[in-house]
Amino acid sequence: MFELKEEFLKYSPYGRLLALDMGTKRIGVAVCDELRKIAIPSDTIYRKGNKIDIPIILEMIRSKNIKGIIIGLPISFDEKETNSSIFVRRFVENLLKLTNVPIFLQDERLSSFEAEDLMLDSVGYNKTKIVVDKISASYILESFLNN
Repeated sequence: MFELKEEFLKYSPYGRLLALDMGTKRIGVAVCDELRKIAIPSDTIYRKGNKIDIPIILEMIRSKNIKGIIIGLPISFDEKETNSSIFVRRFVENLLKLTNVPIFLQDERLSSFEAEDLMLDSVGYNKTKIVVDKISASYILESFLNN
């Protein structure tokens, strides 16, 4: 698990990335192209527990030829870790037991708010919750790609 982008890029310098927006009910998924130019919302995984969710992610890694994973790390506005941060770190520890694909933790402050604003403007409230998680994952991935 990496928290410095430069270190992550040493282990994953090229290829497609998978981004995850972790939640207790859903995991938003996004991927980027081989050249790491475009983040594309991909899937929403409805949480059923790590024993079911992690194999789904491992299959995505295999089938999409993923070279690195970007996972949103929820940090409070005063830059402190939260209960959600601890939840994400524990998930990452469990995922790392089953894959050697490098994982980078990306600050995800505002990603869900930005996604919800975008979706409310374009499709309305009822359809927003259905797609907001994968849009959030694409914001997390875009933030990584653009910084």
